[in-house]
Amino acid sequence: MSMQRLAKFTGWKWESIAHWVSLGLLESQQIMLRGQPCQVVSPQQLLVFRQTYVPLADLARAMGTRPSALAELLTGVEIVGAKPLPNGLRRGGLVRMSDLGQLAVFGARFTLPQHLMRASEGASACQNR
Repeated sequence: MSMQRLAKFTGWKWESIAHWVSLGLLESQQIMLRGQPCQVVSPQQLLVFRQTYVPLADLARAMGTRPSALAELLTGVEIVGAKPLPNGLRRGGLVRMSDLGQLAVFGARFTLPQHLMRASEGASACQNR
């Protein structure tokens, strides 16, 4: 899949995809298409990338927040692959899946998710009757 098509398919910015490719975070290959060189990402290469990284923008969208706000909350988590912009901001940051897994395990040890807290509160209320 061409990088332009990948951008359309995923909603990621083409510039971010190109930057990830240039950093070697997203593998690609160059082919000739209609006599012109074209950078493409195979389904296998995309799978490896998605198993390794989550775009900060995707994670923020799933959590109902902005990528910049989420980045501030993720202290101690390295944001990789972000391209610096002329205005000082960064775009296209990635979070390693392994870091998310470690955060989930750490968080699970110290807190219960809200839906489990509500369920346990309901159960204890029934036991107290």
